[in-house]
Amino acid sequence: MKKSYIQLISERIKKFSFEFDDSVINEPLSPELKIEAFQNFKEKIDDNPYNCILGLNIKLIYKKGRKHLLKVEMFIEGEFTGHSKMKEEDFRSLVVSSGIINLFQIARAKMVSITSQFGFVQPIYLPLLNITDLIEAERKKALKNIIK
Repeated sequence: MKKSYIQLISERIKKFSFEFDDSVINEPLSPELKIEAFQNFKEKIDDNPYNCILGLNIKLIYKKGRKHLLKVEMFIEGEFTGHSKMKEEDFRSLVVSSGIINLFQIARAKMVSITSQFGFVQPIYLPLLNITDLIEAERKKALKNIIK
């Protein structure tokens, strides 16, 4: 099996916050989920690898009517490197498509782990999502801002 031309070299939670109303416990609620992506491509110097910081801001809100019963926010970021011989367009495209998917999966696992310790009957699971529209929008941004 071949190693990918991009690698996730680190990931970290930069922010995690939650607020909840005690009435949320044992209450069947459906979540409202918002995800924003952030990208910071570093300038490539000589034969050094490409580098990018990619972040996801994930907001999960459980409401009953207009009242927020539970609000969880997580900002997670990952640092990606790319093989120095690949094209910059390929690096940016790969980082955005693979990076968003991988960071979201890491965020899902961390959310379950952290919220399992809150004392709820069930930990909070981020729902599986079709994030192709988010990836495509972020890919367009990444390719639009290529450093010449």
